[in-house]
Amino acid sequence: MDYLQQVRGTNRFVPMGICSGAHDAVRTALLDERIVGSVLIEFYVYPTSRYRRHHYVRRLANPKSWANTIAGRNPLGQSLWYKLGLRAEPPAVKTAAEQMNEAEDGFIMPQKEVEASLKGLADRGMELCFVFAGASGMCAYERQVYDAYPALSGHDHVHVEYFGGADHTFTRLHFQQRLLDAIIRWMPATDVAGLRA
Repeated sequence: MDYLQQVRGTNRFVPMGICSGAHDAVRTALLDERIVGSVLIEFYVYPTSRYRRHHYVRRLANPKSWANTIAGRNPLGQSLWYKLGLRAEPPAVKTAAEQMNEAEDGFIMPQKEVEASLKGLADRGMELCFVFAGASGMCAYERQVYDAYPALSGHDHVHVEYFGGADHTFTRLHFQQRLLDAIIRWMPATDVAGLRA
C-alpha cells in the first residue's frame, strides 16, 4: 500500500482475501486506516447452536457418517469401540479451543476479540463484505455471521453474501460469476468520497 500510494497516489484500499487471507485483510485494516473496505471470503465464523443443529442433522442423514462411526473412524465411533472393549485406549478428548487451534494453526482470535475487532472496523466506517460458501461446512446459513457476532447485527457497514451450493474455493464457474457480480454490486459502498465508478 505504501508503494502504491507513492507511485500512484492511491490512499484508499479494499483488500480481498479467502480464508486465512480474509483474516490477514482484517488484521491489516486494524493497523491501517487507508483500508476503507474489505471482501472477506470464507472468513472464520464461530459455530452457533443453529449451525450445530444443521451440522448434526446432515451427519445423521449421511450413510457415510454412520459407516465411519461403526468402523471407529470418527470420535463417536472411537468412544463406542472403547466402551465395547474393542479399543484399548480411550479416544483423546480435546476442548473446542484446542481443536480450533489445531485445525486453524491458532490463527483465529477468541470469539469476543473477533467480534470487537470487526465492530470497531465497521464503526470507523469501513465496509465489510462477508462471502460464505454453504457447501464448505464453515457457514451453514446466511445469518450465521450475525448470530456468531451479534454486535454486527443491523450494522450499516456490514454486508453478507451467501452461496448455498458453492464450495470453499468457488470451483464451479457459475458460482465464480455470481461471486464477481456480488462484489461489483457491493464495491461502490466503499467509495467514501461519493465518487461512483
